[in-house]
Amino acid sequence: MNRSEAIREIKDVNRPLDKRVAALRTLRDLIDGESDFANAVDALLEASQDAEPEVHETARATLDLINQNRYSSARKAFIQELEQDLQGEDYADPKHLFEILNDSNASWKRRRAACRFLGLLAPPHAMEALLHVFSQDAPDLAFEAANALFTIRGHLGRPLVEATRVLGEDYRATSETRIREAILYALGLLGDVESHSLLAAVLDDEAAEAILRRRAADALAMGPPSEIMHAALHRGLSDADDYVRDVAVRSIAIDSFLGAERG
Repeated sequence: MNRSEAIREIKDVNRPLDKRVAALRTLRDLIDGESDFANAVDALLEASQDAEPEVHETARATLDLINQNRYSSARKAFIQELEQDLQGEDYADPKHLFEILNDSNASWKRRRAACRFLGLLAPPHAMEALLHVFSQDAPDLAFEAANALFTIRGHLGRPLVEATRVLGEDYRATSETRIREAILYALGLLGDVESHSLLAAVLDDEAAEAILRRRAADALAMGPPSEIMHAALHRGLSDADDYVRDVAVRSIAIDSFLGAERG
C-alpha cells in the first residue's frame, strides 16, 4: 500500500475499522522521507478527530511523534512545503507569522502556512494568536488554527484552561455555523474537561443545527471522562439524530469495556 492508498483508506469512514487502522500504521511507516507530506498530515489531523478510538488514538500518536521530531526527514519535507507557501519569507520570526495570520488580505496559502508553522514551532504567544483566529470571519482558517492548537497542546499546561474559556466565549459570541463548528472541533482536540458543560449544552439543544450537535458528541466522546460527559452521552442514546446516537452507543460501550478491564 502506498501513501495515497493509505490516505484514501483512512478517510473512508465506511471502510472496516481494522482496514483503517492498518492504513494508519502503514502511513506511519511510510512517513519518513515522504514528499508531499502536507497531505499525510492533513489525513492524520482528520483521523485524530475520528469517533473510533483506535483510529483517533493511532493518528494522535503518530502526530505526537512528528511533533517530537522523531521523523526528521518528513518534518523537513513538511517545512519545505510550507516555505514554498510563504515564498521565502522568514518563518522563524513569530511576529511575522502573527502578522500574516491577522492579515485578511493575505492569501489563503500564506495564512495556512503561518498557522501550521505556529503549530510546529510553538513560539511564545502562539496560543493567543491562534485563538484570535476564531473571532475572525475565516472558518477554514479556524479549522487550521484548531489543528495548530492541537499540536502545541503539550506546551500549554495551565493555559489550556484559558484556551478552553476563550473558545467558549467565542462560541457564544458568533452565530456563524462554520466558526462554531471549528470551535467545537478545537475543544474536542484539546480534550479539556472544562469544556464539557458547553459541549453537553450544545448536544442537548434540540434547536441547534445537526452538524453542531454531532461535533459536540464527537468532542465529548473523545475527551477525558467526566460525570457531565457520561450524562450527556447517555441522553444521546435517545437522540433523534442517527449519528449522535451512534457516537453515544460506541462511547458508552467502550467505557463499559474499559471499566470491566480495570475492574
